[in-house]
Amino acid sequence: MGVSMRCCLLAVTVLAVLLASAAAMPACNCTYRSCEPELREFHCPYGEGRDPCDCCRVCLKGPADKCGPLETPCGHGLYCDPVKGQCRSVHQA
Repeated sequence: MGVSMRCCLLAVTVLAVLLASAAAMPACNCTYRSCEPELREFHCPYGEGRDPCDCCRVCLKGPADKCGPLETPCGHGLYCDPVKGQCRSVHQA
C-alpha cells in the first residue's frame, strides 16, 4: 500500500471517529429542559456542579459511581477512570 493510500485511509478513519463522537454527545437544549428541584433541598457530599449540558446545577458523583462524557461529573477529589467507567479517588494508586 502506497503512502498516499495510507494517508487517505488514516484521514477517513479519523473523520469516522470524530463523527461518531459528535453523534454520541447529548443534544443540549436548555430552553425546554426542566431541572431537578433546587439543590438547597439536597446535601451533596461530593460537591455541586453542572450537568453535561451546563443547564442545571447537580450533585457531583461519588466513588464507584458511573461516569463518562454523557454523565454528571465526578466530585471533588475524584476522577473518571475511563477503563472502568467509574469515579475513583485521585489518591488511589
